[in-house]
Amino acid sequence: MSRLIIKHESEWANAGKWKQLVGEIEKQTGPRALHGAEQERIEKLVWWDDVKSRVVDLPGSNAFHIHPIGLIGNFAVAGCKAQEISSEDLKRIATAAADELIHEYTAPLNQAFSDYKFDTCISQGHFLAQILHESGEFKYTRELGKTKSYDPWRGRGLIQITFESNYRSYQDYSKHDSTSNQTAMESLERPPHALLSAAWFYVIHSDLLGPSNADDFIWITRIINGGFNGYDDRLKYFNRAIQALNLQNCLKLNRNGQYRFEESSAYNEKRASCAWGMWHDPGLDKPGISNKDKTEALKGYKRYLELDSSAGSPVDKSGHPKDKNWYGIRGYVKSFVQDRHNVLEAI
Repeated sequence: MSRLIIKHESEWANAGKWKQLVGEIEKQTGPRALHGAEQERIEKLVWWDDVKSRVVDLPGSNAFHIHPIGLIGNFAVAGCKAQEISSEDLKRIATAAADELIHEYTAPLNQAFSDYKFDTCISQGHFLAQILHESGEFKYTRELGKTKSYDPWRGRGLIQITFESNYRSYQDYSKHDSTSNQTAMESLERPPHALLSAAWFYVIHSDLLGPSNADDFIWITRIINGGFNGYDDRLKYFNRAIQALNLQNCLKLNRNGQYRFEESSAYNEKRASCAWGMWHDPGLDKPGISNKDKTEALKGYKRYLELDSSAGSPVDKSGHPKDKNWYGIRGYVKSFVQDRHNVLEAI
């Protein structure tokens, strides 16, 4: 029964019904006051008119209600469970890594997956993509550069945890001495703790298991990096992991190797929306996304402005816009975003 297509009107097929409902809402709230973003989301979900004339063997174009449980069932994935990663699997993803490093990190990697409860293979793939980019395929486990103001608590591990507070948090959680002396701190530069500390940062500190299981690559990158530095490189590793670990049936948002901003949790965060605009902006030089795209930049900028408006355009104690100095912006983020939006719209 759940596989039947029912001759019953569906809200996803009748745009007119939505317009009628919106009209009633606007009587109370004013035009697009609070529901504008939701209305745009719904408009993207009204899909049947685009396909009904092309679907073969239906009794008629008016048979357009698909049972939701049946629809979901068609995409349900059985067996997307965590797997033990072999050195051969790892080499197929980290193709430039020295064989010595591959063998050195294989066992700690599986230990991290077990200790931190990576229970799906897609979460394993997303974690691998991030640590391989962050470490240059296991090559770098210590923050490079001259003396830092926060030394000796500089970044260490495959996802370089930094600052004394994070060292102590990892120590408290893992019960591994990471703070008592220089040797203890440097233990995070070598396996197993180079990997275990990265897993702690990913799962405990950043709460990324859920987004990994949801296949939300854009949000994961935003949280790990802060913005989208290295986006293309991280995506390259994840797409390799799809092939090496046979993740094809576990994917939810990956579309031919790419992800859509509007399908990510990043779409509902102001900072991520601003970053999406900036990293795609052809007029800026943010590194990590090589295909600068005016349309995607405008999508990010527009979404930031929508979210800022729906939040009431928050201000600080002096009455100035609260968002400022993000991603190298000198001053108020809203003014910057509005300017860049207007410039791109005019092109």
